[in-house]
Amino acid sequence: MYLSIHQLAPMTVEEVLGLISDWSVVIPFLTGLLLFKKLSIDFKLITIITALSTVPQLMNAFKLDNDALKNFTYNLYTPFEFLLLYFIFIRHVNERKERQVLKTSVVLYILLSVLFIYNSGFVARFLNEWACINNLIYTAWILIIFYNQYSLSNNSKLNLQTPVFWIFTGLLFYTPCSSIVFSIWTFKDQPGFVALKSIHHVVNIGMYVCFTIGIYKDALLNSSFKTNNMIS
Repeated sequence: MYLSIHQLAPMTVEEVLGLISDWSVVIPFLTGLLLFKKLSIDFKLITIITALSTVPQLMNAFKLDNDALKNFTYNLYTPFEFLLLYFIFIRHVNERKERQVLKTSVVLYILLSVLFIYNSGFVARFLNEWACINNLIYTAWILIIFYNQYSLSNNSKLNLQTPVFWIFTGLLFYTPCSSIVFSIWTFKDQPGFVALKSIHHVVNIGMYVCFTIGIYKDALLNSSFKTNNMIS
């Protein structure tokens, strides 16, 4: 039996934003994939992160009815994202004390990860506290990066033309909100949570837009650099 258009339930604003949010990861992933050979290490890592993120997000977009598989996929993605972003951040922190802060946060993260998995397992539920810790640590790392900008010369500072600026800006746009969302994830089915989910969808889309801009600028910059070297 075919459903008429009148039988289809209209989508709410939150559902529309959620669908756009779930699919938004495809844009930087495909852009990075097409330009992969032209990208720097930072953006090759970002492309890999978006490739990994595509799996759980599209599972959510297609409303896969397998909670154990979805939980496993999201929980598996969480530490891989952390590891790959650590490799990006550590490349842009030069001060010894600040590098030590990053390394110490990794040790703390490992200890907390073991605790979360020991208490809840890996597939029983989405480990929202694990994702929350990720985003809290990313926020601290980003603040370290931007604080460092005060001690740099104008030529070394991040700006709109610096590709990696778009990684840190995208994450700064996303991580504080995600920290809040995942810290109270147990209330996700409450009516009042809808507005917060909508905001989270928007910042998720914004992050992936920033990543896409960064990928494009990085590929363009590297192409220009190679062209100039060939001419010289």
